Amino acid sequence: MPNILFETIFGSKLYGTQTADSDTDYKAVYAPSLEDLTLGKVDVYSSIHVGNKDDQHAKSNNTHYEIEYYTLHKFLKHLVEGQIVAIDILYAPKHCWTKTPHNFWLTDIIDDRSKFLSKNLNKFVQYAVKQAAKYGIKGSRLNTADKFIKFFKSQDPEIRLGDIIDDVKPLLDDNAKFGEVSDPYTPLLIICGKKFLLTTKIKHLIEPLERFMEKYGKRSRMASVDKGVDKKACSHAFRAAFEVKELVLTRNLRFPLKERKLLHDIKTGKMQYLEFAPMLEDLIDEVKELVEKSDLPIEPMIDIDHLVLKYYELYDNKIR
Repeated sequence: MPNILFETIFGSKLYGTQTADSDTDYKAVYAPSLEDLTLGKVDVYSSIHVGNKDDQHAKSNNTHYEIEYYTLHKFLKHLVEGQIVAIDILYAPKHCWTKTPHNFWLTDIIDDRSKFLSKNLNKFVQYAVKQAAKYGIKGSRLNTADKFIKFFKSQDPEIRLGDIIDDVKPLLDDNAKFGEVSDPYTPLLIICGKKFLLTTKIKHLIEPLERFMEKYGKRSRMASVDKGVDKKACSHAFRAAFEVKELVLTRNLRFPLKERKLLHDIKTGKMQYLEFAPMLEDLIDEVKELVEKSDLPIEPMIDIDHLVLKYYELYDNKIR
């Protein structure tokens, strides 16, 4: 693969969560030649995989390896979008580098890496939120939905939500609150992420909450007895949230992660679902607030198109 700009160990061996059977992952960033770009031989937003993970003759997983090569274009695009994989590549430490980085990488990527950070880091948090939602980790949400269903069923189905607002207030908790839609101002009741206008009839509130209970209840009940939970995926959710927290607080990210023992225990099943679920719930809430209140810019303060052009102007500006 020509014009390699950077290559690093990736995955569990970067994070410090590997086991005896862990395979070895690498990520690399390369610059397609100007000639290949001009001739349309390269999809700049694709990546190339090389490895032996499909080799049935490999003795064990720890002899498996995979290298994924990103074009410079794809890497930078993922970076400004706040994609977790690109951020991890950006902050991979020297002891994980498997090749000497290109000078362009050192001077224009590493030296300016804080400029790539923005509130797009919320993409990390969204990943963790999706993982939590997959198993109904916010078990208290089910309790909230259940108590509102019971309350609404005890009311006249033809009256409107606004007519019983004083009776609703004592039921509010972390998963049920009043909100609003501006322009024009319209008050809402938000229950487990479901938004209801105060003009809604009571009979129309029950079905959406029952669907919510049906969708998440089964997963949550299974998870509560530690069945059907993808512990590895939950470990990744924790990792994403921990990484965002460190980036917001320090503008830096150090590997291996200091939380690696906790991540390893979750990944390998040493911790049960009911032990770590409340921790993930609290961590997600904490990190979301940190990002929102941070002084990070809304978008990265760097022009990635300029960076790409700069590379080709300085290092690959001729066609044979």
